[in-house]
Amino acid sequence: MPRGIPAYQVRPTRFKELGYRQDGRALWRIYDISEPGREAAVGPQYASKTELLADLDRYAKDYGASL
Repeated sequence: MPRGIPAYQVRPTRFKELGYRQDGRALWRIYDISEPGREAAVGPQYASKTELLADLDRYAKDYGASL
């Protein structure tokens, strides 16, 4: 995925450095949004939004994201 995804396409989370979006029919990704204009997909791929959100706390803890 190219860097610089338009910010409006990435949904924010309660973690200021992390957002998420749907990148395909059954592909959801967490995005590093810590640098505006340099958003980048990080972490694993998820088959559903529910699966991504269920794993978000674990990923944020491992990543070191802050609220």
